[in-house]
Amino acid sequence: MISAARTAATAAIATTRRSRRNGVNTGRTADIVENEFVKAVKAAGGVAYKLTSQTANGLPDRLVLFFPAKTVFVELKAPGKMMRPLQRKRRYQLMKLGFPVLCIDKLQQIKPCIDAILA
Repeated sequence: MISAARTAATAAIATTRRSRRNGVNTGRTADIVENEFVKAVKAAGGVAYKLTSQTANGLPDRLVLFFPAKTVFVELKAPGKMMRPLQRKRRYQLMKLGFPVLCIDKLQQIKPCIDAILA
């Protein structure tokens, strides 16, 4: 009985490891993209505040501010992931108000994004 439970647990751990290697577990990858983005914004002289709200779901991950008065909302995703429908709705609402909203899902997009904000 115990050996069957150990076998099942071992199989579950092996499946999780395979999934992470194959890119199924994207949580860490999204964190890497977000951390690199925040570092790049700071290096360029800006700030990237983390947005959290108890009353409005679907807001972009970061509010990016550069001098003088450049404001951009940025959604950071794991590579290949897309915005959920509520996130797309919030993007539309913010863009309708005149705020640019960008979505970054690859490390290679960070520098061109910051260059576009500063231009």
